[in-house]
Order: sequence, then structure tokens, then C-alpha cells
Amino acid sequence: MVRPIALGMAATHLAAGDSVIMPQFLDAEDEALLFRRAATEAGAGFSHFVGHQKGLYRRMNLRR
Repeated sequence: MVRPIALGMAATHLAAGDSVIMPQFLDAEDEALLFRRAATEAGAGFSHFVGHQKGLYRRMNLRR
């Protein structure tokens, strides 16, 4: 439920010419594609990266 709201908010801000930084972990390629498409449609760039925090990968795998 949160991702569609975040996507809508990001699209609105990008369309207004604002920058958007989203601290979200997008582990599914199709979800990242939705955000990339919103940026492209607004004429904005898109970067997706995962920061390396100690234990991050272990914690993410425990959630699955």
C-alpha cells in the first residue's frame, strides 16, 4: 500500500521539477522499473543504489 503512494508522490514532485530521494529498498526489478518509468515520464533521471551497511544483507534475508 505504501509503494503506490510513494510512487504517486514521487511522480508529482518530479513533474513539478523537484528532486526526489527515496530511502526504499527495491529488491524486485519490476518495482524499480515503476519508479524509473515515473522519472523518465517526468523528464528526470533515475539512479538506484544499495548502501553497504554492516549486516544489511543478513537482515534483509531474515525478513524473507
